[in-house]
Amino acid sequence: MTEITRRSLLAGTMLAAAATALPKSAAANAPAAGKQAASLYRYKIGDFEMTAIHDGVWMRPIDEKFVRNAPFAEVQKVLADAFLPTDKLPIPLTTLLVNTGSKLVLLDTGSGGQLTPTAGTMTANLAAAGLDPNNVDVIVISHFHPDHINGIKTKDNELVFANAEILVPAPEWAFWMDDARMSTAPEGLKGNFLNVRRIFGNIAKDVRRYAPCWCSAIPVSIRRCLPGTRNGKVFSTLTAAWRWTPARSCSTAPPPTGFWCRAIISPSRLPATSAGRARATISCR
Repeated sequence: MTEITRRSLLAGTMLAAAATALPKSAAANAPAAGKQAASLYRYKIGDFEMTAIHDGVWMRPIDEKFVRNAPFAEVQKVLADAFLPTDKLPIPLTTLLVNTGSKLVLLDTGSGGQLTPTAGTMTANLAAAGLDPNNVDVIVISHFHPDHINGIKTKDNELVFANAEILVPAPEWAFWMDDARMSTAPEGLKGNFLNVRRIFGNIAKDVRRYAPCWCSAIPVSIRRCLPGTRNGKVFSTLTAAWRWTPARSCSTAPPPTGFWCRAIISPSRLPATSAGRARATISCR
């Protein structure tokens, strides 16, 4: 059985959003690279070539508030046992470039070198791999945290992917672009509201909002809908599923309330190149 993780489910969600976009064509009939290179990893899902691109590491400072259901001393011991520092957590930042054979789709854009001095290497790694940002057709954003959207622009607010259409989740846009919500937000969140406006403010008319999609093939439900990700939980941006066949019925109606549930995908619902494999299970914890 193939286990599909939440991260791979998110990739499927975002590709589903990108599938019906693409009015522009920056890199039509993009050939698969088929080669590995430093700071990236390539693999195949069906006929798609996936390239995971390293954007650096965020050495996030941590204290007793970081893990709320365990004493900080225990947290520090676990880190020490893993040969990690006990006062900060290294969080690798990675974006995913999908070559469909006809389009280049970028899932999130990294930090843009605007989050921490130890991150922001994605565009340099793209160049080292022989990939031109101008050839990216579509950018699909999962949520509006800075390590996902800041790479859309340089520090000087210039667009990095000049020819790409940008797709964002409608719930994220509604939350972070709400002036009334920003005015009452805690001080710790106001910077994020302002950053979202910096990234999207002058390109808002060109940004397409996609609605979370609910497909019967993967009956995933979510306990509650909140913007972004928090403490390992997965929220509204993961309500979609794969749309590998044109005939797939898909509704934007919200999923039923409840915890994440176990879901089965039959071989016929998988990409054609994977149809002969055993059915896949989404492991939901």
